[in-house]
Amino acid sequence: MRGMMKMTADLSWAHGIWVWTPDQGRWEPACGRPREPVSLESATSGLAADEAYDCWREAIFYCFDADRHDRAALGDYHAKVRSLISDVAEFYHYQSQAVSGRRTNMHLHADGGDNLDIGLVQPGHRRHRQESDTALVASPGEFFVYDVARPSRVDWDTHQGAHLVLRRSMLEAALGSEVPPASLVMQALTTSHLTPYLKSQFILLARHMGNLTVEERAILLRQTLDLVRFMLQELSAVHGASEQTPNRRGLFVAAQRHIENHLTDPELNAAWIAQALGCSRATLYRAFVDHDRTVAGMIREWRLLQAHRMLRKASSHLAIGDIASCCGFMDRRNFNRLFRERFGQRPSDIASKKSSVG
Repeated sequence: MRGMMKMTADLSWAHGIWVWTPDQGRWEPACGRPREPVSLESATSGLAADEAYDCWREAIFYCFDADRHDRAALGDYHAKVRSLISDVAEFYHYQSQAVSGRRTNMHLHADGGDNLDIGLVQPGHRRHRQESDTALVASPGEFFVYDVARPSRVDWDTHQGAHLVLRRSMLEAALGSEVPPASLVMQALTTSHLTPYLKSQFILLARHMGNLTVEERAILLRQTLDLVRFMLQELSAVHGASEQTPNRRGLFVAAQRHIENHLTDPELNAAWIAQALGCSRATLYRAFVDHDRTVAGMIREWRLLQAHRMLRKASSHLAIGDIASCCGFMDRRNFNRLFRERFGQRPSDIASKKSSVG
């Protein structure tokens, strides 16, 4: 008898968030979508070596027919995936040994799949050719695009990656037209000045989604969707709606990633961020006003929080002035004042308390 795939799901499913549960077998469209974001982990650990690959290809892959292999020639197969699934999108972070397969017209008619996957390759390479389109190769650190509505052939070597499954209706609304061939979408995503921020967002979500509350998962997934929409609207040359709030939500996400990545630079300010994101300062300001925030206020808050964390963890020989400089504060007196206003105590109080405890 074939072994069972190891799956771990949210206990909150028992409260009626989703009618489907892993013990029912493969998910079917009739089961619908979860009412709130839920997470699910699957792995081949615990399966017999001669069963792992077949169990994985039958239980995990959707809209993709993985090639069958001779078990003796295949050897041990190891894979695991962590999923974040909501009513509007899905996000997956996975590791796997080599996989190849295809999607045919027969599959299209059978399952009616109509999504688009945008993924980020980490270690490994992905080779992909869709019908009537250019052959694509995604290397480590590069995006790939997989259009479920078109026949294709896919080949991975041993790899790790993350991908976002998007509804075609959402993409067409963002583009203002039909979704172009995957090669064009991939080219647009990899050449945009916002590409580093989308990569950072993927990595952030992949790294932390297993330790987040339902609300936190929903926020991060929504931010990722907003950023993708923003990039597609910008890159599709549909500029007539460029000042609408949905666009500014994506801009707000990109600005947060830029601040996070450059927090230690004392020159970080609204003008620099706007230039990096390719927008005017007025548009950037409006994106922050939409969230009842200011650019300077967020920079200051995140720097103070980072300084607070560093003071709590720093070794005794690291001076407070050095910590302030590492967090982008060049004026020690100003840093002390802002820190006390924010936390109700001086930086030296945190350092002294840490030393007395140690």
